[in-house]
Order: sequence, then C-alpha cells, then structure tokens
Amino acid sequence: RILKLKENFKEIAILYRTNSQSRVIEDELRKSAIPYHIIGGIKFYDRKEIKDVLSYIKILINDKDDISFDRIINFPSRGIGNVGGAMDLAVGAKKVIVAMEHNDKNGSSKIVNECSFPLTSKSCVSLIVTDIAVIQVVKSGLQLLECAPGWTKEDVQNETEVELIFEKGIKEFTL
Repeated sequence: RILKLKENFKEIAILYRTNSQSRVIEDELRKSAIPYHIIGGIKFYDRKEIKDVLSYIKILINDKDDISFDRIINFPSRGIGNVGGAMDLAVGAKKVIVAMEHNDKNGSSKIVNECSFPLTSKSCVSLIVTDIAVIQVVKSGLQLLECAPGWTKEDVQNETEVELIFEKGIKEFTL
C-alpha cells in the first residue's frame, strides 16, 4: 500500500504499538526496497536475541565462521575473550605484530599448527614476539629471526609446535 501512495518516503511514518509487530513490517519494507528508520526502538534483526539465534544457524551452515562462534561461546561470559575492536585493527593494519608468552601456563606452545580459538582475523600476522623468540611470518612458514639471551635455535624449536625455518644469522635479542 505504501508503494501505491507514490509519496516521498521521508514524509511517511508507520506507528505500531508493540515491538512484536516490527518484524512483519520491517520484512515487508525490505522486500519492497523501501528505506526506513526505527525511532524509539531497535530494529528486529539488530536485537541481541535475534543475532544470537542467527549465530547458531550460521555456525551450523559454516563451522569456520569465527565471529558467530565467538558470539556463541562467550554468552554467558566464559572468559574466553571477545573480538571487540581487535578485528577492525587487524584487518585494517598493514603490519600486525603479536606480542605474547611463548608457552601457556602448562608449558605447551602457543605457536601451533592450527588455532583452537576463534581468530581475530585470518592470515594477518606479520611478526610474533615472545619471551624467548622473534618469529617472522613468511610465505613458506614461520622463520626464526632472534632468540632470547641464553636460548639456542634448537631450544626455541623444542618449545614450538610449528616447525620453524632457520636462516643464517639468527641473532640474540636484547632486553
């Protein structure tokens, strides 16, 4: 019916009493390509509970959907972390340097062949700086550039799950 009015859409208001009515109205406006703006409420598809349900559906369709996985795994909060602004920074940066401890509290390498947590962004890291090594990400893998004082390249490799690439001239970094 709105399309039949042939009016300027900016001059039309649709009033409804309860939020439960908004989905049907929004769906019809979207189907008809009519621009709209909700005042005094939240768009149906922007509601937290709808985004949560859609995340479950999306993860069923694509189990590599890190954003949906992060939304599901962190509600209620489990302390696993969240994407937040890190994704925007990682995707927009020309060079991403990760500073971290080399091993977790159990002594296992944090530099692994396959990540088990949701990724902030895929294939964006340029350099990894840990407490025992400086490692550069290259096309062929991870190249050890520097070792901590008292550490050899073999020591670092023993603490690293991923097979490291060794080039000549591995330096000792200074603290």
